Amino acid sequence: MSLAGFGVVLVLGGHVLDNRRMTLVNLNLPTSSNISAARYDPDSQSLYITFRYQSATYKYEGIDEDSARGFERALSATDYLKQAILSISSGERVS
Repeated sequence: MSLAGFGVVLVLGGHVLDNRRMTLVNLNLPTSSNISAARYDPDSQSLYITFRYQSATYKYEGIDEDSARGFERALSATDYLKQAILSISSGERVS
């Protein structure tokens, strides 16, 4: 069965994520013991960070694409999060 043409709605931690309005871009991270994944939604300028040990995802709003893509140039994903992202948005747990 194909789901082409159907919107998929995900509920994470009480937050509704609708793929009809969201295009997540996987960011290539440097190896990190704290962060397992980073995804960016350019339409809403939201960055989603998944932490390895908490198995939790946080959403950071108001992040421009260049700032989000900074992870791909960073030597340390955790340091980049602390220095560049947390100065813009404190984040909200979504799962």
